[in-house]
Amino acid sequence: MGSIYEYEPFFTTSYFSKGEGIKMMDELKSLLEKEQEPKKCHKCKIEMQLMYSPKTLHYDVNGEEYELSVENSPYHRCDNCDDNFENIVLYASVRKAIEKEIFLKLNNQEEIPKVMDLIKVVQK
Repeated sequence: MGSIYEYEPFFTTSYFSKGEGIKMMDELKSLLEKEQEPKKCHKCKIEMQLMYSPKTLHYDVNGEEYELSVENSPYHRCDNCDDNFENIVLYASVRKAIEKEIFLKLNNQEEIPKVMDLIKVVQK
């Protein structure tokens, strides 16, 4: 399920070890656990396969564009019609947490990793 690569930890600011940060990480864990549940294709009505792929998050800091690769991003694929299903609530939560961490790292003048592994983030 995880990636073969080792990445620098992404959520390292103290925000995610207390209060609202813990709540945000718990929500991510819950949403990722729900992705493990079987889903049926809305067209074919057959069970879809759980897949993982990288997603690229584009963001801007003071007019400079950056990319963050979010490895092991889950989605469901229908083997019959090749339709894909992504949970937009999950990805909205992921983006919110990433944006918070980027903001905090910038304020602390810390380097922002270019890659994060979504599965490893929630396994902590």
